Amino acid sequence: MSSPVTTAALQKSEGLHPTKGSTFVLLEDPATPRTVTKQELTDHLVDTMGLTGKESKRLVESFFNTMRATLAAGEGVKLHGFGNFTLHDKRARPGRNPQTGEVVPIAARQVVTFRASPLLKEVCLAAMEEQG
Repeated sequence: MSSPVTTAALQKSEGLHPTKGSTFVLLEDPATPRTVTKQELTDHLVDTMGLTGKESKRLVESFFNTMRATLAAGEGVKLHGFGNFTLHDKRARPGRNPQTGEVVPIAARQVVTFRASPLLKEVCLAAMEEQG
């Protein structure tokens, strides 16, 4: 069962004001993982911004396509009040097959990492404390 959490902590930050009356729903049981989908983001835009379903879907898709293209070009993505997505180079290293113990080389690669902003950390901590 989920319960609405007010946006008071979000409203402290300039630029993070959801539409009046909207709430963010968090699970009461933190042990139960939940994922917000692109469809839920699209539906939220329809409900709160008055956009049509097609406009909302195009907006959400465009946002994620822009993030993908930016990261693929080797640049980071900074979302003020949310966090930073950055690319990091991982060096080649030896790995081990856990079943056979055989040493297997792991190739060098780039990975995307996310670092939450202090505001996001504060909001998450406040929500966790509210849940008990």
